[in-house]
Amino acid sequence: MGAGLLTQLCGRQQRQVVLGGGGGAALGRDRGGAQTQQLGHLTFPIICRDVFDVLTASDVELVACMRFFAERMKMVVEPTGCLGFAAARRMKAELAGKRVGVIVSGGNVDLPRYAALLAT
Repeated sequence: MGAGLLTQLCGRQQRQVVLGGGGGAALGRDRGGAQTQQLGHLTFPIICRDVFDVLTASDVELVACMRFFAERMKMVVEPTGCLGFAAARRMKAELAGKRVGVIVSGGNVDLPRYAALLAT
């Protein structure tokens, strides 16, 4: 999906970044989508060929992004769905003046847990 977005926006793929979660202690099970223990035999060669960099996001960064989406965009976004935006926020200076596409996904989150995370 990310490569297709880059090709559509830029006419060619310039940089593809894969994002992963950090420790996940505060977010616990809500971060399951980013807690891959190992890459599969089908995905690893694709990553080796096409991925420029791998970035991580801390729990604090993910919660800050969840809060941003809730307050400013009126969107419920699960922690894993915030990974791309968390990386883009951290790379703000490097990305200034460039066209950036971020895929934001998911509202698959337990609402009481979501509210507790936003209250921290």
